[in-house]
Amino acid sequence: MQIPFNTRSRGVLSLEEIRQLREQTSVEETVSTAEAAGLLRYRSQTLRRWASQGSGPIRPRRVNGRLRWSVAEIRALLAGA
Repeated sequence: MQIPFNTRSRGVLSLEEIRQLREQTSVEETVSTAEAAGLLRYRSQTLRRWASQGSGPIRPRRVNGRLRWSVAEIRALLAGA
């Protein structure tokens, strides 16, 4: 769904347009390596090794050069899925 640009608003989005954008945008919740290590009860270095070797049960994403770990994947791993 495209949100029409309202020229009368000088480029400022209305509250309804902002709500629609939020519904359309999906942002995956992630945590830092230290936070992920704490949740998984591993050392941070273990997670870094997983990332560099591609050997772990979950893989991080890089955000601004930093490793970020998916909360959904951590939950699935903890649940045994």
